[in-house]
Amino acid sequence: MGDEETELEATIKSFEEAKPGDDVCWIIKGLIKEIIEFQEDIADTLEINKASDLAQAQALEASSEKNCAWVESHFDARREKRKAEIDGLVEAKNSLAGVGSDDGDDLM
Repeated sequence: MGDEETELEATIKSFEEAKPGDDVCWIIKGLIKEIIEFQEDIADTLEINKASDLAQAQALEASSEKNCAWVESHFDARREKRKAEIDGLVEAKNSLAGVGSDDGDDLM
């Protein structure tokens, strides 16, 4: 894009240096051509960015499908283990607090 900017600057400079007898229409047409080329470059850049964003979104979707499938296939087993762990923690808490323990006197 550096060369195009230089061409645009040269066209603008020629417009600024135009004298009353110069063909101003030619200079304006040149500027319009440069603007159109810059717009096309911007559009191309946006398309490249869109393609890149789309590829990233598709990769994210594919990885999330894999991760979600794992969660779905292991959910019940994990729920049972969590419930057992919570039950164990509640039992340990109650045991330490002395709640519901008839065997607590045997320790002394």
